[in-house]
Amino acid sequence: MYSLLKPRIGARNPVAVERLFGLVFLVVTAGCGSAAPSDGGRAPSSAGSPSGAASPETSVASYEVPVPDALSAAATYPISWLTWQVSGSGAAELSYALPIGLVGREIRISLTGVLDAATQTAELSGAQGTAVCTLSSAQLVCTEHLSGLLPITPDLTVVTATANSDFGGVAADRVAVARIFADDPIGILRANPKSGGGDDAAGAKHEPKSSDTQN
Repeated sequence: MYSLLKPRIGARNPVAVERLFGLVFLVVTAGCGSAAPSDGGRAPSSAGSPSGAASPETSVASYEVPVPDALSAAATYPISWLTWQVSGSGAAELSYALPIGLVGREIRISLTGVLDAATQTAELSGAQGTAVCTLSSAQLVCTEHLSGLLPITPDLTVVTATANSDFGGVAADRVAVARIFADDPIGILRANPKSGGGDDAAGAKHEPKSSDTQN
């Protein structure tokens, strides 16, 4: 378990970040201008989807669960919204929702820490667990241990229905991965950085309003 870091720092200065690190990184909700969920962490209604499955997601990032080789093809999931913000002082915040296809419902994650300007690494922590993140011009990679979510009870009906609609492999393999993650919630998040400024870089329009979770 990684050591806890300083609490979340609310002030953000994306212009200062650009000057300090050479980029501002924020991946926002995929789609036609839609914002991240703001209704206390619940996913959009799945009414009308087969067997209660969520609508197919457009990926802005991916989430991989470490599993035996036999399940590796079923262990990577799309993430449809994510924010990564760094203040001028280096305070970093990562927010996103675990994939519906992994847990069967939306569980929101919010982790904070400090980005080391020299190494471009950050150790993050929060109520849900810890993460070690490495930032490069090509990718943000965070290895997470989300033990604070335990116990997790995945909705396997939704997991199966989502696999049947969105996954090209065997749905039972997705269920097996969901069970592994529920017992030991370790995952690797990967996202591509975007440079630039404006509202998206500041996160003013797309940042979730709370970091509530449903376990």
